Amino acid sequence: MKVELDRFSYLPSEVTEKILLLLSTWEVVRTSVLSSKWRYKWAMLPCLVFDEECISYAASHAKFVKIVDHVLLLHIGPLHKVKLHHRNLLGTEDIDRWILHLSRNSIREFIFIFSGWPDYQLPSSLFSCRDMISLELRNCLLKPPSTFMGFESLEKLRLFRVTLSQDEVERLIVCCPLLKVLRLENCSGFTRLKVDAPNLQVFDFGCVFENFCLEHTLNLKVVYIALKEDIDQREASSSSSNLVKFFVQLPRIQILEIRKYFLKYLAVGSSPPMLPKPCLYLHTLVLRMNFSDEDEIITALCILRSSPALTNLSISARQVEQAVVGEVNSWLHDNQIFLFPELRLVKLNRISGIKAELDFVRLLLSSSPVLERMTIMPAAVHNSSELLKKNSLTMWVLLQVYDTPINTIGRQMGSEASSVCLHVLLLLLLSSFALSVHWPVKSLPGYSGDLPFNFETGYISVDDIEFFYYFVESEGNPAADPVLLYLNGGPGCSGLNGFFYQIGPLKFNISDYTGGLPTLMYEPETWTKTASIIFLDAPVGAGFSYANTTAAWTTTDTGAASQYNDFLRSWIDEHPNFSTNPVYIGSDSYAGMNLPILAQDIINSNEAGVEPIIYLKGMVLSCPHTNTDIETNSKVVFAHRMALISDAMYLSAKTSCNGDYVDTTTAACTESLSAITQCIAEISVTSTLDPDCTFLSPKEDEEKASRRSLRESPIKSPLSLPSSITKKQDFYCHNFPYLLSDVWGNYEGVQEALHVRPGTVKMFFRCNVSLSYTVDTDDAVTYHKNLTDTGLQLLVFSGDHDMVIPHNSIEYWITTLDLTLDTDWRPWFVDGQVAGYTRRYTNDGYRLTYATIKARKQSSLASSDFSGAGHSPHEYKRKEVFDMFHRWIHYYPL
Repeated sequence: MKVELDRFSYLPSEVTEKILLLLSTWEVVRTSVLSSKWRYKWAMLPCLVFDEECISYAASHAKFVKIVDHVLLLHIGPLHKVKLHHRNLLGTEDIDRWILHLSRNSIREFIFIFSGWPDYQLPSSLFSCRDMISLELRNCLLKPPSTFMGFESLEKLRLFRVTLSQDEVERLIVCCPLLKVLRLENCSGFTRLKVDAPNLQVFDFGCVFENFCLEHTLNLKVVYIALKEDIDQREASSSSSNLVKFFVQLPRIQILEIRKYFLKYLAVGSSPPMLPKPCLYLHTLVLRMNFSDEDEIITALCILRSSPALTNLSISARQVEQAVVGEVNSWLHDNQIFLFPELRLVKLNRISGIKAELDFVRLLLSSSPVLERMTIMPAAVHNSSELLKKNSLTMWVLLQVYDTPINTIGRQMGSEASSVCLHVLLLLLLSSFALSVHWPVKSLPGYSGDLPFNFETGYISVDDIEFFYYFVESEGNPAADPVLLYLNGGPGCSGLNGFFYQIGPLKFNISDYTGGLPTLMYEPETWTKTASIIFLDAPVGAGFSYANTTAAWTTTDTGAASQYNDFLRSWIDEHPNFSTNPVYIGSDSYAGMNLPILAQDIINSNEAGVEPIIYLKGMVLSCPHTNTDIETNSKVVFAHRMALISDAMYLSAKTSCNGDYVDTTTAACTESLSAITQCIAEISVTSTLDPDCTFLSPKEDEEKASRRSLRESPIKSPLSLPSSITKKQDFYCHNFPYLLSDVWGNYEGVQEALHVRPGTVKMFFRCNVSLSYTVDTDDAVTYHKNLTDTGLQLLVFSGDHDMVIPHNSIEYWITTLDLTLDTDWRPWFVDGQVAGYTRRYTNDGYRLTYATIKARKQSSLASSDFSGAGHSPHEYKRKEVFDMFHRWIHYYPL
């Protein structure tokens, strides 16, 4: 019998190498079993990454060492890039041996992150890697040997929490003549630093220091610098100008971000009205400033006046130091006649309303003839609301003068008019509620004892909207685990829907409920075991999120996605501990339409340099609404496959409608679809195996009318359920637990525990169907196609008995993306049983894993483990869906 040769053996070498580069190191090694010709292909791969995506975080130190030893021992050929990072990497002798091995292989890029204690002292062999182009070290002791002559080819040097002396760091910089990118973050061992790097283009420096200077850095274009501690008052007595000394070495600076106390450092000495040489290329400036310090304000204004090309300005107030200043400052009079000719976008953060801040706002408004937008965000401090109220009249006057077309200001300034309208978001300043704040929550009504996880709630302001969120910190490794922003469907469902019913750490006890306050139980199959999750009440009007203006209550698909982008950046800004974590965005049902739009907005903003950067890694889409026409057409096919309609009915509709069930242009098509509609009218579309509990699901028009009456006459006591619903025989209805969240969420004690602002939302609903929401997108496939070139990782899953978003509709639009099929249709398992079926697609680093969740028999009437895997499958199969997510997020195959 003729044996057919395997297809892998004769792939072109460039194809083979590209395939291997897309896999993790451990997956690459496993390809040796594909064919005899592949057995040692992995051993010539130039890039090796040993981290928790490659080797499970649960792996012991001994196992990690064994894997690394095995791979390095068998590897042949050059090694261009190696990364070593694992929480259980503790043995320094093993690391010494690996680095020695790498130094003999002409390594070009090395990333080493040490998680043990004390910090690891790097061996001298590292400094013999003369061909190194990029070096990143974390949590290490660095001591170059006296014979060290430098990294002649090094272009990028990143040091985080590295200890080295002043002489050592300065010698290291000087001995890298080609250095273009330098980052020093939280490094120690030196308090003075001189940076001498003629080719340096990007410099990021955030440490504690007493003195700092730049030399021969005339090519610097981007600088981020932070003085982490307040400067000594003795340093402030210097007569020379730190500001002038700093900028003389920055003639080509384009982006400058001054954080923490560095502006105070620059203010030491006498600041001139303008710099000796203007910053002709500076277009983006970010400052952290104390508005009570006149020297800092004068220093900031000197930078502004010396930057004629400045278009973007962001200033955050240092609230801890600020005090109320009563009299008008002299700096205001000295700057009345100066213009900022190109300034278009201004953002002021942590503003409390002191007079110096208001004077600064007035100056910017009157001196910026082409200003397009000014955004003012309030401070989250105890007395800020009182200060804002005290100065509200002044702000009102500013509004009367400046919240008008800029051509008015242009006429006042004698400059050419502009037709662009200035939007100053001062309502936030005038509201005692409008503060971006968050609170830890230790306990919740209905749960016995303290919560067994770290839980936080809060508000984030986005324009005129106050978004309410619920944040659960990962129960695994919060510092390294991904952050997931999770959006529910509807549109209009609260984040509590996902928190209680889908992926969160708590659930309602439905077995013993007889009325009153529902009790809560811990959910062991929570996604927060391996990820930190933000559950968002979105869009505006969902849950406890609200708007400050009438216009802001109205939103759209694309508008909501833009708001979520702003929300996420503000949230990361408020939570700097998570600023470098990988970020995923997740959705359920209707929010699947928002998610790819949001992903595109995030990527576009990152590319535009919007801070903070969101390190977006992928998307998780549960039964996603993606294309209305595809989903509508697929429902007829689905009904036929599930034996809900006969062959004759299906063939009649297919023939008369020509396969298009959206645009019914003939009477025969309309008649066929009408017969199908009547046939499935009593079927539960969320799960075709479940009973259709219509008495628990009022029609949309009825519910809207009911809620309008509730808003006009709000109830004074918590919701109660009809006695018929609390009977034992009714527990099997899948939507029964939904009502418990409405009861629970309207208890006054619950809202107090969650820190909901009193009076902002009259009535809580799990899903608010009366939103002012306009659908402006019915096809997200185009967005998905654009994202296939971004390297994102996607998990798309669906219940196989869901007729709201049928699985065949999802499978269809995925095929339109023109991806490469990586793994064909196969079962995936949980506890030895088939949990569903899966396919995986790839495209140059982009991966899309699709999975179905299979139905199985329910265990009991009182169980939430219902028979069908329907719409929002995590509500039906918590364990299966969690296992799927856990494998996928850690790069394991399903």
